[in-house]
Amino acid sequence: MNFRKSIRWRIQSWHGLLLLAVIAGFGAMTYRLQSNNTWRRADSEMEIRLGALTGELGRGGGGRPPHEDEDPEDQQRGPRPGFKAPELAGIFDPSEPSPYYFQIWSRNGPLMGKSAGAPDGVPSPAQTGATKLTKAFRDRDGFRETYIFTPPGECLLVGRSMAPVRAEIHDFTRKLVAISAAVMVLGLSIGWWLSGRALRPIAEISATAARIAEGNLAERIGTRETESELGQLSTVLDHTFQRLDHAFAEQARFTSDAAHELRTPVSVILGQAQLALARERSVEEHRATIETCQRAARRMHSLIESLLDLSL
Repeated sequence: MNFRKSIRWRIQSWHGLLLLAVIAGFGAMTYRLQSNNTWRRADSEMEIRLGALTGELGRGGGGRPPHEDEDPEDQQRGPRPGFKAPELAGIFDPSEPSPYYFQIWSRNGPLMGKSAGAPDGVPSPAQTGATKLTKAFRDRDGFRETYIFTPPGECLLVGRSMAPVRAEIHDFTRKLVAISAAVMVLGLSIGWWLSGRALRPIAEISATAARIAEGNLAERIGTRETESELGQLSTVLDHTFQRLDHAFAEQARFTSDAAHELRTPVSVILGQAQLALARERSVEEHRATIETCQRAARRMHSLIESLLDLSL
């Protein structure tokens, strides 16, 4: 089979390209929405923890940040008495594995406290141009962090490792690719089946035409789907084959009748010629024989003229 000339393969190719474009577009849009939602959810959870941390410290729970009127020397002494960073507000529970951590810096820069799960060497955010009480985000070596500066100037930071987020996105990507591949295979299979069913009348027409070409003029396509385009074509071809069958039958009958009509004068001519050659005859008998042959020849001439007129 020549795939380039096969109608079924052409239909399947265009169907496959269209299906691939739709699946690729839908997959890309789905991936982008899911990825954005995942990152947005991670940021929202960090904002919730930062807000809870800010509120707890503002109420003085466990370790309130110093105010502007406090002694700067007190701010540099580190965590205040009773400052229990790991248990702060119950939002950074060290007893359970969690990707979240926090750190707090005083307004002069020294670290006031941090959670147990905080990584080492977290740099203090710069306040260049930042508005106080406005949350900001930054990405750093696989970590995502949000921070805020209080009116007195302290910096509160909440961060998390983005490895679980990336793992979640990668897992979703694998599932999305698997589902897309399954939909692609299913769509191609259904398209192949539908194209084969749609083009089945063409195969029936070709097979019937081949049998008719071999001489079986009584063959008919006889499709049941007369409302479709191919069904209407089959009906027209059946009528054409029927007319051809009648025409060939009429031609056969005409040929038979013409043969019978020509056989009689030929037989007369042959009979008269044999009689004339069988023995010596008089001039009158030869003349009668020639006249009989002449009449038979005229009849043959008339039949031949009629056949020539019909052939034009």
